[in-house]
Amino acid sequence: RTPPPSPAPSFFLALTPRAMPPVVKSALAYYVRAVAYVSLWAAASVTLVMANSYAIRVDEFEFPMTISMCGPLLTFLVALVAVLSGHTKLTRRMTAGEYARTMLPVGVCTAFSLAIGNALYLYFEVSSVQLLKAFSPVVTGGMLVALGMDVVTAPKLCGVVMMTGGTALACSGMTEFSVVGFCIVLGGELVEGSRMVLWQHVLKTKKMPMIEGLLYYAPAAFVFLATGVAIFERDAFSESENSRKLSRKPHLYLGIGVLGALVSVGTVGAIQICGSLTFKALAQVRNAVIIFGAVLFYGDDLTIREVCGYVVTLSGFTLYQYYRTQEDMREIRATGYDAIGEGEKEGLLAKQKRGQ
Repeated sequence: RTPPPSPAPSFFLALTPRAMPPVVKSALAYYVRAVAYVSLWAAASVTLVMANSYAIRVDEFEFPMTISMCGPLLTFLVALVAVLSGHTKLTRRMTAGEYARTMLPVGVCTAFSLAIGNALYLYFEVSSVQLLKAFSPVVTGGMLVALGMDVVTAPKLCGVVMMTGGTALACSGMTEFSVVGFCIVLGGELVEGSRMVLWQHVLKTKKMPMIEGLLYYAPAAFVFLATGVAIFERDAFSESENSRKLSRKPHLYLGIGVLGALVSVGTVGAIQICGSLTFKALAQVRNAVIIFGAVLFYGDDLTIREVCGYVVTLSGFTLYQYYRTQEDMREIRATGYDAIGEGEKEGLLAKQKRGQ
């Protein structure tokens, strides 16, 4: 007779999903999902920034709203296919009034944020734009605290102050400066901060699933961008030379649309898991990668003061993120289930009732 297989060591058995306590499963699910969404967003957004900059500055397709329209359009199509194929089921039917109160502001802020973000490349190099955007977590954090959606603690406040000071130091060393461009940056920071706070409210307070949120927000963003194109860019775009740029490089502009949809999925997923302020803080690391790529591929110039300022900003991000993660883990240990999705939560509760 063949001897029975020896039992696996208890260490390996402890690592199997059935042997893990619910709290450990919750923490593991939190990290896996966070890393997945953040990685998707980071890879797609870095590529998208470089592609947008190339289209506007190199290919001279100076129509930021037209470029921005591609992302919401493809995002809506992806979400619609997910719903029609049965992959995602709608959990609610929104009335016109509910849509106007929740998703319409998200779509409007997204439209303005995308258009402003691309318009900045008309005034600044890629590296300068990312340095100026480093102030965004401070704006987002201030809005969250003002609305009672986050709590100020001394360590997190120290991290935010470091990010603010580092951004100011980096901006003081910029070799190029435009008053109009700087005013656009300030407006963009306010709109982007509002967008992040609104998304966090929809995803966490209203408990809306990710695909459903994308399905509802994308049409509003697309309509407002299309309206802006019709008002501000239609005449110049209708010139034969400008319209021919799309036909000469269709892969570039189609790719920008696909990347925009991937960025939307990664953004909403990351906000749902990590929160809007943590997401904006993570953007600082992504911005560092973009700055390095801009210097390497586009020949952007960086001063020592800009580099030092950005190092301070990243240090502030690291400090903030460490203490914010500790808060998330304390919440997971206290509740056991809050960090995971609704479907996973119901499954774990059902298993406990069956005594498993």
